[in-house]
Amino acid sequence: MQLPRILNQDSQLRSDLEHLQQLGIRRFFVYHPFDISDADWAALRDSVQGVQLFAETTLIGHAAAAHFDGVYTYDIVNRGAGTFDRFCKAAHKLKLLCLPSVGPGYDATRATGDKRIKPRRDGRTYDSMWTAAIHSKPDGVTITSYNEWHEGTQIEPARTAPPGNAAKLSYETYEGAYGLHGKAAQRAYLDRTRFWVRTLARSERPEEPG
Repeated sequence: MQLPRILNQDSQLRSDLEHLQQLGIRRFFVYHPFDISDADWAALRDSVQGVQLFAETTLIGHAAAAHFDGVYTYDIVNRGAGTFDRFCKAAHKLKLLCLPSVGPGYDATRATGDKRIKPRRDGRTYDSMWTAAIHSKPDGVTITSYNEWHEGTQIEPARTAPPGNAAKLSYETYEGAYGLHGKAAQRAYLDRTRFWVRTLARSERPEEPG
């Protein structure tokens, strides 16, 4: 679960963590973690047991000082496939878990006016990020994201637009992704995610003795 960015009271954050823990949620991904000081995070982390906290940051030293269990990258535009190996090596050196973030592409032009675009390239962008993530020997891989339609990072089944709303609600389709077309293309990214999750699982298995 990803925690909200703005949390003003340490006691409130502790209460939130403990409440969610009672509901069975024990793994938390903290976006913009250093709105709270390293020392405050460390004190909080040491007082709440039985949870894992992951910081969205490339500042590995900060995350270690704040007593996070690990780090993830989230931003798939500025923190691309070429950064994963260095990122995980730095995290592991400080005994932090490393969960690089992959995504199929990015286009938030209509939603936010952000002019940065990371093309999907019919699935090649997603594949290249997964390949680099697995090569970095991660402790897990996070996906940005399942259904962020407004940022163009969604991987759930998609079609051009609901009937009668093509002018206002049109999104990029998955037509052509992984060589698929029509209805078969709608699940292209979910099916490819299954492939990569299985590939990651195989890469984590210890080698059988010869």
